[in-house]
Amino acid sequence: IGLLVHRPDLASALYRAHAASRLVKVAKTQFYPTIDLTGFVGFNALTLAKGTDKLANFLFSGQSFSYGLAPGLRMPWFEGGRLRGELGAQRAEYDAAVELYNETLLDAMREVADSLSAWQTTSEMMASHKRLLASLGEDWRLAKIRLVNGLDDDREVLLHRHPVLEQEYALRALESDQLVAAIDLIESLGGGYHNPDLEKRPTQNPS
Repeated sequence: IGLLVHRPDLASALYRAHAASRLVKVAKTQFYPTIDLTGFVGFNALTLAKGTDKLANFLFSGQSFSYGLAPGLRMPWFEGGRLRGELGAQRAEYDAAVELYNETLLDAMREVADSLSAWQTTSEMMASHKRLLASLGEDWRLAKIRLVNGLDDDREVLLHRHPVLEQEYALRALESDQLVAAIDLIESLGGGYHNPDLEKRPTQNPS
């Protein structure tokens, strides 16, 4: 499944599911009370005292300052209906996103399985045709040797040449099918997989 992360449709569905999950968490936090503390500091009323030292001591002493907190409290007790509605909507969105992701994942896996099966089938057929072509090619070679030695005529050589040409044509068609299957497999993986065996051009048999 890790190879499928390069598919745009699957990556988009996964991102949507993660985003919906975060929104559910945010909606849940709205049920908690919130407190905003605003601090303040100020000077107490000053009474002028005679002498600079006395005034300085008074200004910088703790008794000359006043501190305080102005709390802002938010209690969501009377907003329960609205908050539950928002949470329900976010959960529904999350469930839909997860369902979409699961469906996208299953579709992607089916596409990969179909593409891989097609590539394996063409590979097996190519191997079979190559063995047959090698056998027919050997018969043709022996026919030419018999022709040189005067044991066969040109007609026999042509009779052995014809099936060789047919198998060569069939093999080229299978090579094309295998290339298409390889491209389909790479596309079904989102272009995130590289296998030289899939892209290597088959070696042509000498005719």
